[in-house]
Amino acid sequence: MTIFDTLNREKEVDQQQAFFKLCNEHIDHARSKHPEFAFGVSVETMETLRTLAELYRKECARPWADVQMVLFSEIYEFLEALKSGNLQRALEEGADVMAVIYRATHGDIIAPKKEGDA
Repeated sequence: MTIFDTLNREKEVDQQQAFFKLCNEHIDHARSKHPEFAFGVSVETMETLRTLAELYRKECARPWADVQMVLFSEIYEFLEALKSGNLQRALEEGADVMAVIYRATHGDIIAPKKEGDA
């Protein structure tokens, strides 16, 4: 690993820590502003959530996937896990949601390929 790689990794760690500090602040704020959070998981059935998650997952495999498709895929996977009562999996899917948000706001979005690009 070069010094350049080490410095870039340190910068990334600093950015991640700032992001999660902001997330923690927003959790605290939300809890104080809205002490009664939500009344249930989703009105959709498990089958509907599973279908939507699969639909977006398939779209994400295509070359034209955008942030919205990736985010919706992860959100529906999160809702499906939460509704099933699998809180560990819901946490994992929630972390995937946060990863999409982080990547979208920290320079990981790429320009779409144009026809004829290799």
